Amino acid sequence: MMESGLVGNVDTVGYLIQAFCKDKKLSEAYELLRQVLEAGHVPDNVAFTKLISGFCKDGNYGKVSELLHLMIAKKRTPDIFVCQEIINGLCKNGMRQEAFRIFCDLKERGKMGDLEMAQKLRREMCERGYRESTVSYNTMIAGFCLHGKMDEAHKLFEEMPKKGIERDVVTYNTLIQGLCKEKKALEAMDLFYEILGMGMHPTISSYTPLIQALCDMGNAQEAIELWNDMRNRGLEPLVCTCDHIITGLCKAGNAKESMEWLINMLRSKQRPFRDWFNISLQVVGWTMLYWF
Repeated sequence: MMESGLVGNVDTVGYLIQAFCKDKKLSEAYELLRQVLEAGHVPDNVAFTKLISGFCKDGNYGKVSELLHLMIAKKRTPDIFVCQEIINGLCKNGMRQEAFRIFCDLKERGKMGDLEMAQKLRREMCERGYRESTVSYNTMIAGFCLHGKMDEAHKLFEEMPKKGIERDVVTYNTLIQGLCKEKKALEAMDLFYEILGMGMHPTISSYTPLIQALCDMGNAQEAIELWNDMRNRGLEPLVCTCDHIITGLCKAGNAKESMEWLINMLRSKQRPFRDWFNISLQVVGWTMLYWF
């Protein structure tokens, strides 16, 4: 049909793809889908999901991932069942990181509907005997934090040890970032100290949101202590973190110290994350205000 230049009805093409999948002719189904898309047509959800399901059963998760992202790019929404099939299949085949990545990709499309879908998917997976993991919990916690639902995120956080599921540094970092975003730096600091108390190693993602939040609160000196601790642990701070400290020192009235930070930053051949000229003017302005 494609070779003759005839595209045919999109519904007809969809039925053909389904028929190929039913007969386990996945290569033919995939090739037909490719040609249809090249011709500027997009089959319905069923055609995509049948093909994805076929590759899942075949264990070809490279094609599964490719088709899932292609489906989303073409404004087709995968239903809860195909998502469950993909993630379950990946987990059963020991590909938890890929399952996590796909789950996150769906969540990070930025719509509340995706979070609701993730919640439903989680319930479906549990009902069918899927044992949740640190990865699946981290994903849901990240979804709640992304949408500012910190109470729900905290409930999952507290639920993890009760179900025998280990929290890792990603779990803590996600909650720390969410709390800092909600301007709850003191609660976030409690979690940071818990990381240390558990013998875990904090990462850049543990420190950066805390430093920013503390600077925004006017606690620049406490932020500097965290900065120094980060450096002592061999972690290289992000440039934007230095920007936050410089601005925080200015706001706290420590204009001289902020100028020293800016000079040291430029001497180390780092450029401020924001326009260096504007941040220099800001520091000079505060310096003149407090020195003269």
